[in-house]
Amino acid sequence: MKKKILILGSEGLIGSDLSIFLSDKYEVFKIDIRLKKSKNCFKINLNKSKEVKKIFNYFSKKKIYFHSIINSVYPKRKKFYSNFIDLDEKNYQKDLIFHITPFYSILLNSYNYYSKIKKKGQIINLGSIYGLKIPNFKIYKNTNIKSPIMYTSSKAVLSIMTKYFSKWCIHNNKNICFSCVNPAGVKDNQSRTFQKNYKKIYQAEMLSKRFVSKKILKVIKDPQKYNGKDIMITNGAILKH
Repeated sequence: MKKKILILGSEGLIGSDLSIFLSDKYEVFKIDIRLKKSKNCFKINLNKSKEVKKIFNYFSKKKIYFHSIINSVYPKRKKFYSNFIDLDEKNYQKDLIFHITPFYSILLNSYNYYSKIKKKGQIINLGSIYGLKIPNFKIYKNTNIKSPIMYTSSKAVLSIMTKYFSKWCIHNNKNICFSCVNPAGVKDNQSRTFQKNYKKIYQAEMLSKRFVSKKILKVIKDPQKYNGKDIMITNGAILKH
């Protein structure tokens, strides 16, 4: 019988590829607001904490055991500020709550889920290299792409949450592992100019979705090795602070 994997944000850039890639070896359950409800697929608004809690309660009541839970969620508000100069304090606060609350809700309910079913568990968060290092803004020259300050802020918080939950579990003798996978730039139909800038400045090609998925599979296979860790996926890119 295949082990079960839960992917939250299954229809996003990395989540969609993970769903396909992992399905050969695992039974994949998917959660995303863009899904239609069907077998192992759940249409859930992950920005609503009550819905997150409800679905995890459902899994625990039905005794559905996940070997790993993968959080590949990245919520966006309708008004998305690409330049932090345009973002006033009020909207920054709204953005912060909008991004970070779902992360906390997912981690907390994942922790409670494994605690209820009293089995070992693993939560893998999909962060970003830009949660650990500030981007070289030269890669955006002559393009319409920006790296919003909220993206960096929220991914940095996700990295810290990962370490906090991991350390809490160790302190309380809970066999629940938390890891954060942090890819560098992933190909997503960016302009040729951007890709050239990236390669010239970082001295490496951008990552493919499948390259990231394969690295995540390694983390899935060895939860203890990567517990509490930030795993950087760069493909050799030279990224400096």
